[in-house]
Amino acid sequence: MKFIKQNWFKIIIAIAILIIGMSIAWYFVIYIPNQQQKKQTVSNDIDSQQKCADRSAWFFKSEGYSDTTIVDTSSYFDHWNQSLNKCFILIESSSHFDSNSVGRTDTYDEILLDAFSAQTYGEINSSQVEGNFLATKTVNGCNINEDFVGASSTNCTTQAEFDNYADSLMNN
Repeated sequence: MKFIKQNWFKIIIAIAILIIGMSIAWYFVIYIPNQQQKKQTVSNDIDSQQKCADRSAWFFKSEGYSDTTIVDTSSYFDHWNQSLNKCFILIESSSHFDSNSVGRTDTYDEILLDAFSAQTYGEINSSQVEGNFLATKTVNGCNINEDFVGASSTNCTTQAEFDNYADSLMNN
């Protein structure tokens, strides 16, 4: 106890120097490398998003969707899903046919793909016949591939079911 009473100021200085040294070491050993890693991750993510957008635009055009002679209207949305490390493209297209016996028939197609591998993750086809006063929309076919290896697909029955699945991949 006598030692502490005689050297209390030196002990406090030593503890302060130790705390300052540990803070400096933490800053250079942990904080700065962590910040550099975050910057690199953000840079890689932006680069991946740009590559995804470029590839999706190329895919959309190369598959003929931008050619209005194939379909009446078409559009696409792309999304880089960082957690799955995949570039998804959702292509929506519609065509219109007029018939004297039935009236106007509109068909709608949506397909969800990986823009790089062209693997299909889901697709839906629906049609709507416009009569005099009624317009009913019917889902003609709907499949989603939830296992991501293409081994199996699940039939879906509603537009909402397909939309929920697509949203889960396109909004992450």
